[in-house]
Order: sequence, then structure tokens, then C-alpha cells
Amino acid sequence: MKNKVLIMAIVVSALYAGCLTTSLGVYDSSIPLENLCTLVVDAHLDVKEFDGKVVVWDAPMNNISIQIPEGRHVFVIDYGEYETTNRGQSVYYSADSIDFTYDFVAGKTYLMTPQRVNRSVVIHITEKY
Repeated sequence: MKNKVLIMAIVVSALYAGCLTTSLGVYDSSIPLENLCTLVVDAHLDVKEFDGKVVVWDAPMNNISIQIPEGRHVFVIDYGEYETTNRGQSVYYSADSIDFTYDFVAGKTYLMTPQRVNRSVVIHITEKY
């Protein structure tokens, strides 16, 4: 019985850890707070460039959150995700250098997520709040 409780606690902890968000703070602290929005990036996405500048916006196994200025922004994103098939095999899906542009509004929170469609990956932005 104690083993089952321990295993359940480990599983719940692992699931909870997978949903954590790591905050990267403010991208450009010279921008007034009222001109910022919050971007939450799914754990399966690694932002490599933001408006032509190389960035490191990833946190393995966690979503990241960063405050960015309002306006139109261009991203270069890598995608990677392991999935277990119904036969128990582990498959890794990836896509590199996905170009993505979006117009952001100050004061809003956005969630950036991937969706696999056939053999490609589509990036979605949804307003979180």
C-alpha cells in the first residue's frame, strides 16, 4: 500500500512539474510596463530569435513566460516533442526554424502553442485572459 501511495505521489509530482511555467522577466526593461504584454510559450517550443536577435527562451519540460513590448514581432522557433505510440514505441517529432509573426496588444496575456498537422507544425497564439 505504501508503494502505491509513493508511486501515485511521484506521478502527480511529475504531472505538476510538467505544467510549471518559468518566468524570464521582461525582455526590454526600458519599455514602460503599460506598453508590455505577457507571452507564455509552450514547453515544446524553443524561441531562437525575436525580431532578428538571437535569444534563449526555453526551459526544458516547462513553459516559459516573458513580458514583451506591444506591436508586431517576428519569431524563429524550433519544435520538438516525444510521443509514445499505441505500440509503446517512442517517436520524436521536430521542426526547425519556423518563422512566425504576430501583432501583440499591451496588457494582454498570450499563449503560444504548437499543433502538428500531417507532416508540419502550425504555431497558434491564443489570448489567455
